[in-house]
Amino acid sequence: MFVQVEGKTLYVEEYGKQHAKTLVYFHGGPGASCMDFFNQAKALGERYHVVAFDQYGVLRSDAIARGRLGA
Repeated sequence: MFVQVEGKTLYVEEYGKQHAKTLVYFHGGPGASCMDFFNQAKALGERYHVVAFDQYGVLRSDAIARGRLGA
């Protein structure tokens, strides 16, 4: 799914139980995406609510201009 944050689009994936404790996955970089976490997210989703996203400027998310949000 895509969400709007400060006028930019971020790609977000959710796995697992919506009302369980939430784990947020921050991918490495530069250039990595949440796609690398797919198998682990599915497995962890059996017990937790997992949220993974492509950070700004990576794969399916918009980049932010220099000087915005600390970039």
